[in-house]
Amino acid sequence: MAERGAMRMHLPAANAAEVVPDFNPYLDAYQHPRPNQGAGAGQIFATADRDLIQWQTRPALPSEYENTLADALEQIFAQRIYDLPDIVAGLNREGVRTPGGEAWTEANFQNTFRELGKLAFGWDRGGIMADSQAVERLVNRGLMNQWYPVLPSWAVAGAPIGITRLSQNLVLWRDEQGAIKAIEDRCPHRGARLSLGWNLGDRLACWYHGVEVDGTGTVRKVPAVERCPMEGERRVKSYPVKEVRGGIFVYFGDALHPEPCPLELPEELTSDAYGAILCFAKWKCNYRYAIDNVMDPMHGAYLHALSHSMASGDKTANMQMRKTPTGVIFEKTNQRDVNFDWTEFGDTGAMWLRLAIPYRPNAGPGGNFGIAGFVTPVDENHCLVFFWRNRKCSGWVRDVWQFMYRTKLEGLHWAVLEQDRFVLENMAPDARTHEFLYQHDTGLARLRRIIEQKAKAQLDALENAAAAQAPVKSAA
Repeated sequence: MAERGAMRMHLPAANAAEVVPDFNPYLDAYQHPRPNQGAGAGQIFATADRDLIQWQTRPALPSEYENTLADALEQIFAQRIYDLPDIVAGLNREGVRTPGGEAWTEANFQNTFRELGKLAFGWDRGGIMADSQAVERLVNRGLMNQWYPVLPSWAVAGAPIGITRLSQNLVLWRDEQGAIKAIEDRCPHRGARLSLGWNLGDRLACWYHGVEVDGTGTVRKVPAVERCPMEGERRVKSYPVKEVRGGIFVYFGDALHPEPCPLELPEELTSDAYGAILCFAKWKCNYRYAIDNVMDPMHGAYLHALSHSMASGDKTANMQMRKTPTGVIFEKTNQRDVNFDWTEFGDTGAMWLRLAIPYRPNAGPGGNFGIAGFVTPVDENHCLVFFWRNRKCSGWVRDVWQFMYRTKLEGLHWAVLEQDRFVLENMAPDARTHEFLYQHDTGLARLRRIIEQKAKAQLDALENAAAAQAPVKSAA
């Protein structure tokens, strides 16, 4: 018997012209939230936890210079330049100097990398190591001061919904006008989950003792006692919320950035020129693996070789990276619009990924389909993928595409997504510590550094603010 979650495909006959995968018969359709049948009305999505991973060969993140030097070496190695004289010449050609500002020679190259190449085993486990662990913990759980999609719009109707995102418990509900509210899923009285209670419109009532909390986190009523000191006080955290193209976005800010940053989304989600359909799934892996997957165009020609959209094109490629005003594009140099040939990362208040892949002719008019994707951490061991599949079309062309999507194409898209999920969920949690990356991995390596640098900057700012507020001891 096939294991649950395994892919099932028709294998090609000897004379088969093409192979079309079945819709995965083991895929569980996402169930709309259902209230529990007890006194309360809400629902909680279960979460899990696991031990964190840390870098073992360095006491701190690379410096800006080290990152610049590493980027230059990646570009040189990508051209299969491995001889010392040619590497030295390549660094000088790139304009990257030694730490002392000199041109590179074979001698100073070897001396410099003798120091830069030292592995940080046995460093002091106080101070600086704690900082490294904090960075890794923040990266694993998700960067702050960003907007993240947390649920499809249809998932929040009448009953309150309890969720975990970025290892934080939230409760969402709609008021009488249909506006989404989001606050910490914790009653300020005794800590019961507010999501198990009742939606009273502008507020929730806790199932445990009836304490009523509104969308700002303010306690409006404590019915069990008269003149309770909690009433009128803001006792739980609230979260800014936006609904965009069928998705609910929530802002997660740290202590220095409680007010939301601007949210500028890809045009595929904001322009009427595009039709867009949200696909939402939960994967049992850290979100970093899901991001790596989308930053890796080359896997399409192998993992998805029997799919409806990625069965064509070369099995080998040279890759290049281009900077954009909002991030980077990582692309094949030898083909375009044949397979999964490019991917883009952007950071505009939310971190998003974008790509385009050609449909087969039988998908109808409208050209390539695109994906505007987001990955939201649940905790260290689970994530959610939000993929808005889109097409730049309008009028009847869009109508036909949406019809074909719901009748023919959605199952084919799910089969591809399930291949990604199945591979990632079966990777070891510490797979990143045993990697051997090569030129096709330049894009994901760059994005990893971007995320680590942002995490380090956020923690540094919090630590500096705490230090500035600490009382200064006067001299005796």
